[in-house]
Amino acid sequence: MTIRFLALLAAFLAPIVSASNAICELPAKQDTPVKIIDFGSGGWKDGQVNEPVVLVNPTDPHKLIMFFSGMKLGGSSGTIGKAWAYTSKPFVWHEDAANPILIYDPAVPFEASGIRLDSVIYNAARKEYWCHWSSENARF
Repeated sequence: MTIRFLALLAAFLAPIVSASNAICELPAKQDTPVKIIDFGSGGWKDGQVNEPVVLVNPTDPHKLIMFFSGMKLGGSSGTIGKAWAYTSKPFVWHEDAANPILIYDPAVPFEASGIRLDSVIYNAARKEYWCHWSSENARF
């Protein structure tokens, strides 16, 4: 999953970096995947980090913004976080200090097992990010 994500991210960023004439620092080829967003060590993303959505920051075209899902060990209690990177260093991400930014509510039947990130768009008129999320094993 990590290698596939890196390839997709590089393909997405190539025209952006080229258009801005920035020098993109790509990681050296290696046998072991590099973590972009760390996971483990307990907490809301102890088990996995997945479902990234990467956008060019609408207020600063030199930055990227990424929204992603995180789950506890065992794949439960999904929540959503965000991070940012410079377009010139697309493999060096900085997590938002307020993570997680969207937490599932076990009292809401749709969110009872956690949430997963599906897509994100930016509404320029309202200056808001709109997240679409879903849930697994939801019981209504």
